Amino acid sequence: MDEKEEKKDFVSFVRKDGTRKSPTKWNQKIAERFLDRMIEGESVFQICKDKSMPSYKTVMRWVGSARRQGHEFYDNFTRARELQADYLFDKLESLAAEADTVIVGDDKSDNARVQAKKLQVDTLRWRISKMLPKKYGEKLDVTSGNKPIPASLLSAVHDENKPKKVDVPRLLDNDSNEEVTETPKEN
Repeated sequence: MDEKEEKKDFVSFVRKDGTRKSPTKWNQKIAERFLDRMIEGESVFQICKDKSMPSYKTVMRWVGSARRQGHEFYDNFTRARELQADYLFDKLESLAAEADTVIVGDDKSDNARVQAKKLQVDTLRWRISKMLPKKYGEKLDVTSGNKPIPASLLSAVHDENKPKKVDVPRLLDNDSNEEVTETPKEN
């Protein structure tokens, strides 16, 4: 598709004065472009700032509607999120490698540049861990293989850790306030 044809698709979404008129109706071509940009690492918010793309609200409506109706856009959006996280994960390595080029001399500005790069890497790591927590999250489930643990197993573990009830001998007889001389028999 050439640039002229692409702009034709978006004419109805941009007013003559240049302000955006967000599309509210479903458009397959726009949806495909939107998902392609997600896969290339752009956030939904960044994409929606583009005047040729639908607003954030519209995209979220498309996603919600597609989910309710079983439309393929929901599955494609979910898959694009996964691929977006993979792209950003791969980008982390190049960002970390750039840290060497940030240091120019011994002045304090180098420290600021290194800290800025560290913030970029940490923010990206956090984002990725939230996008795909099972794959990139901090917590690893090594006991159940991401499957629910059966309640019977949980109660058995709970019962083992529960303190056992121990019979404590009475030291005083309640009626006479005298000391009991008998000791309880052990089982």
